[in-house]
Amino acid sequence: MNQNFELLRVVTQHMKDQRIRQHEAVREALIAARLPIPQAIVKDLALLRPEDARDILKDHPGFKIWQRWKSYKTALAVFERSVRDLFEAIDALADQMRDENLFTKPNKHKLDEGELHIHKELFAARNAAHSLKGHASYRLQEVACVPEFKSKQAEHFGQDGLHDFVIALRTITHHIDVVEPGYHVTHRFGGATDEITFHLDRDELRAIVESIKSESGKYKINKPGRDYLDNAPAKIDVRATFQEYFERACAFHDWFKGSLERQPPEELRDFERCLKANSDNAVRIWWKMLLGNWLKNWKTPPNPYDHLHKYLAAEQLEEVERLPRKSREQVDKVIEFVDEDNACDDEIRELAYELFARTPD
Repeated sequence: MNQNFELLRVVTQHMKDQRIRQHEAVREALIAARLPIPQAIVKDLALLRPEDARDILKDHPGFKIWQRWKSYKTALAVFERSVRDLFEAIDALADQMRDENLFTKPNKHKLDEGELHIHKELFAARNAAHSLKGHASYRLQEVACVPEFKSKQAEHFGQDGLHDFVIALRTITHHIDVVEPGYHVTHRFGGATDEITFHLDRDELRAIVESIKSESGKYKINKPGRDYLDNAPAKIDVRATFQEYFERACAFHDWFKGSLERQPPEELRDFERCLKANSDNAVRIWWKMLLGNWLKNWKTPPNPYDHLHKYLAAEQLEEVERLPRKSREQVDKVIEFVDEDNACDDEIRELAYELFARTPD
């Protein structure tokens, strides 16, 4: 028994050492190579375990820009979601205030909860805007060096200081004073819907800005942001202000993100090529193992038609069902929809043909 355990230990250690040697050999080859990484090295990367490949790819010249590109896209998605959540919170409370009398004592908790929800979403939107600026301007652009970045930024965000004001709101709220939005109801008579707005008080914000200056000798909001605040109405409409900012930000990031997608730097393009090769191989191994097991070891393989609704959208399923049942054309269409990364190879395709062919009529 002890001999068997020792043999197992020796074999396991040998396999581990072999994997480490293979791992380091691919790393050394990648470090020594120039872009684009030779296909032979990419094939070796593809055969590694995903965690090993990702570790090696930290030494790829495109790792830093890919990491920042990935973080930027996440920050952009969070910003977009946060601002939409802010709008939804404002609209929801405004509708509730029209439908119910929230100013009575029994309903006071609903008004308080609605206001807190708006406050939370405003806090999130300001922070998301600040984070997105950092990921775009100070991290991604630093390594991507997209031409016209500054001119396009000025073009889309404008020169009125709105961008600087929104970013400064985050700094003020995060570090100095948690400014809460208030509400204003304008009653409309003759059957018209009441207008309900949520606002920030301009003079309150200006007082905060000046108090910081008197305490520290420095402003926490730059000159364009202060100019915007000085020129703002006494009651700054939260929804209208963020709607305008959102439209400007989306226009700029449509350009910036689109520029990198259309013409990615060579380092980024090559890194994603290497990463995709490994990811595709892992997907192929999984599907070959799954399909092979069903077809070779199961007396009756699973019926793929029973599961298509899990992998296809309704319109895709309708398109598939219009094709001849169990035909290669139909299977090809299923693969086209399911295989979004184009990882399928001829072997997997043939296995898929066989799986569909063996389903009951």
